[in-house]
Amino acid sequence: MNTETQVPVVFMPCSGLGHINRGYESFTIQCFENLKDSKEFRLILLKAVGTTSTNELNIACIRRDSKMADRIFKIFKIKQYLTEQISFCLNMLPAIVKYKPALIYYSDTPSGKILEKLRKLFGFKYKLLLCNGAPKLAPFNAEDHIQQLLQVSIDKAAASGTPLNEQTLLPLGLNINTKPDFQNIDKTVLKAKLNVPADKKIIISVGAVSPYQKRMDYVVKEFSHLDHNKYFLIILGNISHDSKPVLDLATSLLPPKSYIIKQVKSNEVSDYLFVADYFTLASFSEGFGLVLIEALQSGLIPIVHDYDVVHEVLQQYAIYGDLSKENVMFDLIKKVDQLNYTKDELWKYAYQNYSWKILKEQYVKMISANLYR
Repeated sequence: MNTETQVPVVFMPCSGLGHINRGYESFTIQCFENLKDSKEFRLILLKAVGTTSTNELNIACIRRDSKMADRIFKIFKIKQYLTEQISFCLNMLPAIVKYKPALIYYSDTPSGKILEKLRKLFGFKYKLLLCNGAPKLAPFNAEDHIQQLLQVSIDKAAASGTPLNEQTLLPLGLNINTKPDFQNIDKTVLKAKLNVPADKKIIISVGAVSPYQKRMDYVVKEFSHLDHNKYFLIILGNISHDSKPVLDLATSLLPPKSYIIKQVKSNEVSDYLFVADYFTLASFSEGFGLVLIEALQSGLIPIVHDYDVVHEVLQQYAIYGDLSKENVMFDLIKKVDQLNYTKDELWKYAYQNYSWKILKEQYVKMISANLYR
């Protein structure tokens, strides 16, 4: 209990916030902004870099994209991401001692293992609440409670022995506020601002620029089969050590002025989505896929691989295909063209199911309940 405020303190750590643009970071900052004024608890955001304001702390760490992390990997074979997590959690110790959090609410699954070990070592009393966006599979040995984003995740965990009373079903929230005036968005002006061709149909994918989970190499290959006089490709996402194969593939397969691959700030993504005609996410698995909701709220029908998670998230508002096959993108684009959903309908579905205005009180209830378990 914090003697100054007389309400329990909740830590919300995210080591990538300020230098990495993933769904974890987008969710963490939005969650903090929407819950920071809650009367039931004092929420404190812990991040690696960036300016701080009330209830925000900067925690030093060895960043995953640093030369030091590369050296540690070469010598000790500890992956750069894990090095960042370990150093971040260890440097949280002074803040844990000072603020005595009752609960730590986090998304990076390695943080849970590290914080659980620190709890045992130093006798800390905090509880661990995982927002399971990866998703991590059972068993959940470090976590005291798991926020599952989808029913399918609860069912899988329960089948593996995780009790239902240790899980809460609650999807990710997203800032979905005033509905855009889609009919009056001037795409020509936006395209000029973004240096995007005015006379081409735009295909966009948003996610980590790598050939791994987001399969951006597949997106490049599929785009290579399309008519580059008619279509233009935009890939937005974090550019890291893993990006080189995608960048090299695009250089070898695509005409120079037929695409852009770049990293932008999270608040700049919406403009690119507004100018796009088609959105695709090629991953074979997602814990939730926050960017899918960003696409919907921008009036875009996602083209996705056909599996259980995206069906639960998107329902009928998607084109499902077998994205393990080659040269299928053209047919899937044509299916988007045949749908009759309006952009207003897509926005409404996103708002009613995933907006913070709808979900905020459920988050407050979940966090409050875990303070006293």
